[in-house]
Amino acid sequence: MSTNVDQEPARPIEYSSAFCEQTITHARTGASPDDFAAQIGVAPSVLREWSNVHPEFKWALDLALTARVATLEDRLRNLLYTTTAEADAEGERILTLLAALCPEDWDENREVRVVWGTP
Repeated sequence: MSTNVDQEPARPIEYSSAFCEQTITHARTGASPDDFAAQIGVAPSVLREWSNVHPEFKWALDLALTARVATLEDRLRNLLYTTTAEADAEGERILTLLAALCPEDWDENREVRVVWGTP
């Protein structure tokens, strides 16, 4: 990748309340906040700064995490009925990501016992 040292640096992007809905919408695709930051042309640290200064953006980031986890869980449920090596690998990737995002819910060391027919 080549860079042009004569190129002017990008101007900082100002915070907009529109980013609240945009970050939630973006997370519904399963994408991370870092990916959203890249999409709008800021560093991930800028999102953290905005969340410290703008309570509505902090709330949006929290909701975005919930939306992202829900999307990943949906993908995992859809893989339950697929019996291919690719589906198994995708399921493992999703489980690993969920364990990192929500260790209290998706800790891979947690024992799971399934008893069919029991509520």
